[in-house]
Amino acid sequence: MKHYKRTLVIITIVFILSLLGGFFLTHTDQIASNDIVKINDIRRTVEEHWERPDELASFDFDTPFLVLDRTNRQVYATQPSEISSADEAVRNNLTTVPLTDRNVMLGTLVLLDSPDRAYIVFQERIFMVLAAEMALMILFLIVYGYYIDRTVLRPFRNLKDFAAEIALGNLNVALPREEKNPFGDFTESFDIMREELAKAGMREYEIKMQEKELIASLSHDIKTPITGIKLVCELLKVKVQDPGELEKIDSIHQKADQIDALISDLFATTMDEIGQMQVRLSDENAAILKEIVKRNDDRGLTVTSEIPACLICIDPRRMEQIIANILKNSYKYANTKINIDYSLQSGYLQMEIRDHGPGVTDTELPLLTQKFFRGSSETVRSQDGSGLGLYIAKVLIEKMNGEILLRNADPGFLVRLLIPLS
Repeated sequence: MKHYKRTLVIITIVFILSLLGGFFLTHTDQIASNDIVKINDIRRTVEEHWERPDELASFDFDTPFLVLDRTNRQVYATQPSEISSADEAVRNNLTTVPLTDRNVMLGTLVLLDSPDRAYIVFQERIFMVLAAEMALMILFLIVYGYYIDRTVLRPFRNLKDFAAEIALGNLNVALPREEKNPFGDFTESFDIMREELAKAGMREYEIKMQEKELIASLSHDIKTPITGIKLVCELLKVKVQDPGELEKIDSIHQKADQIDALISDLFATTMDEIGQMQVRLSDENAAILKEIVKRNDDRGLTVTSEIPACLICIDPRRMEQIIANILKNSYKYANTKINIDYSLQSGYLQMEIRDHGPGVTDTELPLLTQKFFRGSSETVRSQDGSGLGLYIAKVLIEKMNGEILLRNADPGFLVRLLIPLS
């Protein structure tokens, strides 16, 4: 439409310039075409016979004229005329010539109905017709441009905006429909496509949610027999005395622990995806962290500093899940002494958990909290795991309005938890 408007403006300017140029050129030609010699002959003769105007009838100039004195009184006329003054003659586009005698104004010579006068009238009519045609053409172009914009360009602009919304995944924006538009059926088909895409997306979402709910339900149900297996193993350890049998029981117990950990991570991740991983915040004494660490330090590798006296806003059960995941990672990939230090940092209790293992590469460090990500080192690949521990820790600490930061400690690996104060 911009190109159309630019073209319309250019056409209008060209028409106007052509009309004006033609007018001035032909008007100049008209002035040049006057018989200057004849006019001067009439003027000179009238001036010589100013005192005897009746003698002018004896001359044949083949051009009708009128003579007016300085008071616009008619002195002589070759034929009857309604012209009563020199100004009126000018208004009627008649040729007027001043009459003088030794630089004294005598009157005005007015040429009547000459061929030049007829040409001027014809010229005016031609220009009026051309101007009217030009105005009609421009009006037609404006109306036609508006029609094209409304019936062709506007639907395509709407379609362009519609496609951009669809590309962004916004399927709730309907495409405007115009029944009288020749592209109405065309645009309606795109809107039907949008509705079908929205329905398909909703069906897909419902299916995925059902799958995740099924996984969560199965994960929860599987934990019951796993717990039973672990209890049986612990009972057999007490009753069985044979070393070979005890080794097998220990192996079964370890595998059950691994399965239990994997199922717990899978269950927590699925609950987060379906929006059911919830935290119940409460004000707790910070000393609860020391108890949580003690309960989950199965190998006795932690060395803990003093905890500042303060109240923290946490979900104790979820915080234990976070710390347990971090400690299990340290057991698996470092198996060294674990230093845990506490400090107060502008509205947070900072808890730093550091081991003295090999750490991770700088390229993998930002990826550790992504779902299912596991490092590429041989140490990581040799250990069982799902890549969900740090992801779950990140989700839970953020739900408690805290933050988790990971970095290499040179040597070792450090996890910094920012736990909000009450």
